[in-house]
Amino acid sequence: MLVNARGGRTSAGRVRRVARAMLTDAGIPHEIVVTRSIRTLRRRASAAARERFTEVACAGGDGTISLVAREVRDQGVPIAVIPCGTGNLLAKHLGVPLLLRPAIRALIESDRLVAIDAIERDDGLSILNLSMGVSSLTMADVDTPVKRVLGTLTYVVGVLVYLVRRNPARFRITVDGEVHRVRAREVLVSNAGFRRTAVETFFAHSDPGDGVLECAIFLPAGLRGAVAMVRDVLRHRAARSNEYMITLPVRESVALESDPPLPIQADGDQIASGRTVARVRRRAIRVRVPAGG
Repeated sequence: MLVNARGGRTSAGRVRRVARAMLTDAGIPHEIVVTRSIRTLRRRASAAARERFTEVACAGGDGTISLVAREVRDQGVPIAVIPCGTGNLLAKHLGVPLLLRPAIRALIESDRLVAIDAIERDDGLSILNLSMGVSSLTMADVDTPVKRVLGTLTYVVGVLVYLVRRNPARFRITVDGEVHRVRAREVLVSNAGFRRTAVETFFAHSDPGDGVLECAIFLPAGLRGAVAMVRDVLRHRAARSNEYMITLPVRESVALESDPPLPIQADGDQIASGRTVARVRRRAIRVRVPAGG
């Protein structure tokens, strides 16, 4: 088990103690590595198959899981997700319990593995999403201690502030070779829906196993668009109009470029600024899910 000791809302020491006791009681041979070093996480994940590990359990947030997934994607070694981050969107999507003991118990008791797609870049791999706009601006400004205290509320407040303070940006979006030029508040490429979150309605059809990504463009729609957005959220229904949002299916690749250059986030971590290119990586990794997940 790889435990990221940086960030998150669960102490690494507690994760190690609880996991060691539960795995030992279940008779599962294991090794637990607790580290704050990204380099160590990558090195141990990339050596998993060579060191004869049959599975890598990853205790951390969505960014940590994506980092580990990049290293194991060509090894055939599955991942078990132990949600210890701020958003834990992948765990929510897979149906993994968000509390530590129930999460470990559910994965110990399950033998179900599913293959999921990923968003592949030259510099990394993302399981859930990448974006440019108000969300990436917020994540670039959020400090880890603040995330520990406020959790996902940090992002909600930050997004609201940027919606008021920032003007829309000009985007050049190339989807499967077709160029789109738009003014927008946000462009977000999604592989998996935001289940059990306030914005689930916008990505209700995202499926990490269908081989297609969704490129959602949030338009500067003014008061009418804001009212429509709130209405759809409160009614828990998928957006049915283009009053505030356009969605484009991505079957092969997508390139994003903004003017002015904006930061780019992938699964909650800032990765670049101004421009990025991503491709659909089908059935990139296998993950363990609860029996009923």
